[in-house]
Amino acid sequence: MICYRLNITDEINQKRLEIAYKHPANRRRQRQIRRLFAVLGSASLLFGLFLISQDFSLGRTLLICALIYFVMLLILPKAQKHRLRKQMIEADQSFSYDSIDYRFAQDGVSISSSLGESQLRWDAFCSYEVDDGFLCLMRRDNHIILVKLSELPQADQEALLQLIAANVKNA
Repeated sequence: MICYRLNITDEINQKRLEIAYKHPANRRRQRQIRRLFAVLGSASLLFGLFLISQDFSLGRTLLICALIYFVMLLILPKAQKHRLRKQMIEADQSFSYDSIDYRFAQDGVSISSSLGESQLRWDAFCSYEVDDGFLCLMRRDNHIILVKLSELPQADQEALLQLIAANVKNA
């Protein structure tokens, strides 16, 4: 059994934000919004140019709208990160925990915090990855378990990675 205590710090929150931003659902949503802005901007630009060639003053307004759509394309990633950060802050304020204790064993992962305790079998996890010194264990319900590997002894790091590799099949 490998025990680990995750202390919730700004570094951990930043890593959670980074993982949420990279999540496939967020990437898909971001691509859809970019496509929408690109189509609206292109349509406004073309229609505005056509109206200007016909001497309509509405053409200038459409060109300004096209410019706004293209600027929105540029600020979209920052806006999405800001929205995710705001959602995380609101979620964190609804819970009152400073640390989470994890126990990794052959039968699964035990989680305990000030909210309560739970036991998850290994089939509750869909994938894992090691990124920037963190082990990110993804649950099927889109929650993650973060382990800062540098806080574990070398022997525990290797044992944990072997345990997870044996029980969680990356999708």
